Amino acid sequence: MKTLRILVLTDAATHSAENSMYAIVNALAKHNMVSDIFIASRHQAENKAFFLGDFETIHAMKHFEGFDYELDQSHFRDYSVEINTNGFDLIFMRLPRPITDDFLRRLEIHFTDSVFINSPTGIIKTSNKGYLLQIQDLCPPVKRVKTIADIKSFAKEFDIVLKPLRNYGGKGILKVEGHQIDTGNETYSIEQYFSKFPSELDQNGYIAMKFLKNVHMGDKRLIYIDGEIVAASLRLPAKGSWLCNVARGGSSRASAAGISEQVMVKKLKPYLEKEGIFMAGIDTLVDDDGIRVISEINTLSIGGIKQADANTTQDILGFIANKMVKYTYDQIG
Repeated sequence: MKTLRILVLTDAATHSAENSMYAIVNALAKHNMVSDIFIASRHQAENKAFFLGDFETIHAMKHFEGFDYELDQSHFRDYSVEINTNGFDLIFMRLPRPITDDFLRRLEIHFTDSVFINSPTGIIKTSNKGYLLQIQDLCPPVKRVKTIADIKSFAKEFDIVLKPLRNYGGKGILKVEGHQIDTGNETYSIEQYFSKFPSELDQNGYIAMKFLKNVHMGDKRLIYIDGEIVAASLRLPAKGSWLCNVARGGSSRASAAGISEQVMVKKLKPYLEKEGIFMAGIDTLVDDDGIRVISEINTLSIGGIKQADANTTQDILGFIANKMVKYTYDQIG
């Protein structure tokens, strides 16, 4: 059986020492069915043409033993070489926004003989928060709103949260209580907010979701790999806040998936498999009945894996590497 050649597409300029890409790539490099790994970063000026759609060549660095965050900036600069992009069996993307749908579509068309983690067209569908409308039975009450009237109508039933369709990291999330909007820092009337600030309302609308009073119990991130939950972490809001994002003052600790979450993911699995999603970060909140439900799905750049591996005696990274290799061979046929 042939060994695998892997191309990793990332952006080292946005990384920290906790970025999971380094740990996953190092685990892949130890696998006996992987021959070569090349890592290419969007932050390199030489790769501007590739990320604008000229996919024939890319500047990439061959994986070396000890590859990590502390060395990556200088090594990307000093050791990347121009390579032809033909002949890669697996394209592993760890790219944060901004990234366009057009780029993802064209990437998939060009690399027709390669396996993707995750499928570019699958990312387009599932990373849009509107995707939650397809799995409403696994979520709190949710709907698409495009006007102030839509927002007021839904908010008559209960307090709601408004989420921009494509933002991430908690950016742009609003809480609506009656006729008031809470940004997490300030409060406005609905009319005042949308007249004062540029918003997604007219162009794309928002996903409106019931605000869950049990938010103080935390947002649990489930790490989903090929149909299984391999790790979990619990993000708690800062005191007096309703936002669980660590970037907005929250905290995070290791956790575990309960039986209800395992059942929920079993129901979700065929939806993600249909879209070619191998890896995802599934965020859950506790509803009014004490059951965790899905509040968000991240399929583009999933964090928390390295931290989860550090907090368990299980070899999560080795498990993921094995799963990635098997998935690639299964897709190649």
